This record gives sequence, structure tokens and C-alpha cells, in this order.
Amino acid sequence: MVDRLLRLQIEKDMPYEMTFRTKETEDFITQMINEMAKSKWPLKTAKGNIYEVDITTRNVLFMKSNGILSFHDYGGEVFLDAFSGPEIGSESKFKEEAEAMKVEIKQAKGIFLVIDTVELYNNMQEEKLLNCLFYLSDFLKKERNKNMRLAVIFTKSDQFIEKDSLFNPESIFKEKYPNAYVNFKNRNTRYFFVTAIKEPIIIDGKYMPPKNYKSTDSVNILEAAKWMLEIND
Repeated sequence: MVDRLLRLQIEKDMPYEMTFRTKETEDFITQMINEMAKSKWPLKTAKGNIYEVDITTRNVLFMKSNGILSFHDYGGEVFLDAFSGPEIGSESKFKEEAEAMKVEIKQAKGIFLVIDTVELYNNMQEEKLLNCLFYLSDFLKKERNKNMRLAVIFTKSDQFIEKDSLFNPESIFKEKYPNAYVNFKNRNTRYFFVTAIKEPIIIDGKYMPPKNYKSTDSVNILEAAKWMLEIND
């Protein structure tokens, strides 16, 4: 997503200018794209996956003429521990990160909640997700930050092109998790169905990025970012 935003700035007259704020950010994004260009998925989210970009915009409403966006990518395990109950258990393996996540959610301008659509479709981890969504929606309900945006992102739409072209993950989400859906509806929430790879290749039965992958091969990957940044072009 970040790579695509940067390259669109080069290709077209976009309503923003974006640069990486740190060398670590550039290395992180470059490494991910390079791995995918080799038909590999990048390593799982690691502790400390924070990357920052400077964005100068012409029509982002919640920022001044120049702003810094800090993206903090938390692992799924951290999310599960953070919202496994009303409080984070002392036995949590990710207690420190889970507590930091809750603090950052309170301060955030926007949240990307990323859900694996294959797991949603196949009812994998349904009980865990039901539990976490209850405590997440309860947590958000108590927060009074009405300007916070919540983008619920369903991934891997490429795997449903042939399987079920009429599949709508938002409808499934509403059916399976009505309490979370209602609480999210009362906030500034939108749903997105995306994929990082438009035309995957299959290696050992797994969907993988094609050789020489570029972020232009993604589908709808920018929609959530543009909505979050209030870029209307």
C-alpha cells in the first residue's frame, strides 16, 4: 500500500507528496516488495514493525499542510492477546505489546483491522475472533474519539474470483459477528475487500506472488488508504 502510494506520486499528479521518514522505513518496504518479487511472502509481522512517512497534502482534512503518519503493524497474536478479555492476562506472551496496542488505539487517527478472508470463509478461529471482536468493539465503544476511522479490510480476494464471485465478506461478517458489526456501524467505519496479488501463481498448493511482482499487481489496495487519508481524487 505504501509503495503504491509513493509510486503514484511519481506517475500522476496526486493530491499529496510522500517520502519515507527514516532509512528503516525504506528498508522495511523495499525488503517486502523484493521478497514478493521472488514469489515469496515476507516474514510474519515482527516486534517493532513501525514505519513512518512524511505526507504533504492538498486536501487531507485532519492534517495541517504537512504531517507525519506513523504506521504500527501489530502481529495477529498481539491482537488476540490484547482483546482476549476485559483485561490482558498476566500469562500473555505479548503483554507488553498488547498494552502498547491499546494505548495506540486510543490515540490513533485511524485503525486498519485486517481479517483473513479465507479464515472467515472456512470458519477458522471463529470462536477466538468472536471473543476478540466483542472486546475490541466494547473497547472502541468506550472511547469518545469520534474522528477515529476504522477500515475493516478483508484480504485475499484473489482466492474467491473463481471459487465464488458473489462472495461478500461484509455480509458474512455481519451475519457471524452482529454485535461487532452494530458497534462498528456506530463509528466511522468502512469495509474493503482487497488482495496484494491480482494474478497469483500456485506453488505446492499455496497462492504466491508472481515473479517480478510490483505493487501495481494489487487490487483495491489503495482504497482503504485513500479513504483513511481523505483523498477524494
